[in-house]
Amino acid sequence: MSTNVNMLKETNESQTSGRQTGGTSRFNDVTSKVSDLVHSGTNTLRGQIDTVREHGVDGIRRDVTDYAKKEPLKALLLAGGIGALAALIIRRR
Repeated sequence: MSTNVNMLKETNESQTSGRQTGGTSRFNDVTSKVSDLVHSGTNTLRGQIDTVREHGVDGIRRDVTDYAKKEPLKALLLAGGIGALAALIIRRR
């Protein structure tokens, strides 16, 4: 992901400084990488949906509970992050 961000920064810098050598090529590279990331995320999401279908909500609940018992700090930070994100979304409405 940071590679894509760096590539986007380089593309932006070359466009703003007037050095547009290979600008179209870089744009195509960036769009290709973004497309790959979207496809990867879509495949991951499909895998998660299949897992829910296969194990059901109770199976997922057991997995989350087991994770929280094994990694309590990470689980707490994750829950806090999700709560903060939800608060930001709700506040904007």
